Amino acid sequence: MAVRNSEELGKNLMKIVRRLSSNQTLLKYLKSTKNNPLSSLDIDPSTVINKNIRVKPYVDPVQDKSESTIVVLFSSGEVMPQNGEFKEIECHVLVYVPIEEWTINDDAIRPFVLMSEIEKSLKDKEIDGFGKLDYEGFKLDILTDEICAYRMMFKIENFN
Repeated sequence: MAVRNSEELGKNLMKIVRRLSSNQTLLKYLKSTKNNPLSSLDIDPSTVINKNIRVKPYVDPVQDKSESTIVVLFSSGEVMPQNGEFKEIECHVLVYVPIEEWTINDDAIRPFVLMSEIEKSLKDKEIDGFGKLDYEGFKLDILTDEICAYRMMFKIENFN
């Protein structure tokens, strides 16, 4: 199934958000500030959508200073001139971590365990009606005295 218009992009973006919110390990690392987040009780996915996992590309370092946040967005889309369908779409996942929550314990660094769980949820995975997400890498995007953010880049080319 091809992606023919921008309205379909929003629906597919929410499919990615729901896929991420179904990963309990990811949710525990996002929400828990304990030294052992995986010992926390399971988290209701509906409590993180539009809060810790969102499509709105804004994070307030003051308001969001105690929990990590993931922002999922499409950064670009290339259209095929012969039929107007999208040929390729770039999906970026921004992982915001308050500096105070950077380390989890002596062996784990929060941004990297979050990115690992995002990879497990999305890398080379098919999104129903959308296609496979090819992981292209990450880069440091923001670094302040309050918050840091890594940008993970995915490409969707083969629509199903």
